[in-house]
Amino acid sequence: MSDQAGSGTGPEIVFGLVGSVGTELDFVGQSLAAALRDLNYEPSAIRLSELMHEIDLDLCRSLPEEPAYDRYMSHMTAGNELREFLNRGDALAMLAVGAIREARAGDKNGKPDQPLARHAYILKSLKHPDEVKTLRAIYGPSFHLVAAYSPPREPQAKSGAEISGIRAQPAIRRILPEGRAAHEAGRVRARN
Repeated sequence: MSDQAGSGTGPEIVFGLVGSVGTELDFVGQSLAAALRDLNYEPSAIRLSELMHEIDLDLCRSLPEEPAYDRYMSHMTAGNELREFLNRGDALAMLAVGAIREARAGDKNGKPDQPLARHAYILKSLKHPDEVKTLRAIYGPSFHLVAAYSPPREPQAKSGAEISGIRAQPAIRRILPEGRAAHEAGRVRARN
């Protein structure tokens, strides 16, 4: 363990998780959080779909949480409509930036513009390439994109009780182009 791992110094880090419907991003986020705690980092999870509930627009009101299929479909639709309404592919990423600023302001330093040492934010889940571009532009080398993938049959098997068989297919087909685009943005940027 480095000298920084035991001290109060160390950079603030932002992780963006990306994956298709049914990919176990909760598991990925929990595993990442556990590893960060082992390094004396304080992880905070920020679910982008939950941030939409704070927006006072018709398209974001009364989004269902259950059953899972309805949750996925309604939140995907609302996210897409919000991006279109604002004409910003990075609309949800900007909500996450606001949530990070609020977390900083609520901390003992009380300064939204000052990064918190040894703190990590885990953003679940990015869906648009503009989100990746914006987060990289804002956080620079402190931003890390983490992509997880499950083959199309895997989400059905793992989430069978929540999203069954044929009903899962529209959600998976719908999210794949968006998730692939975010993944491609990360892969292209990683090569530069």
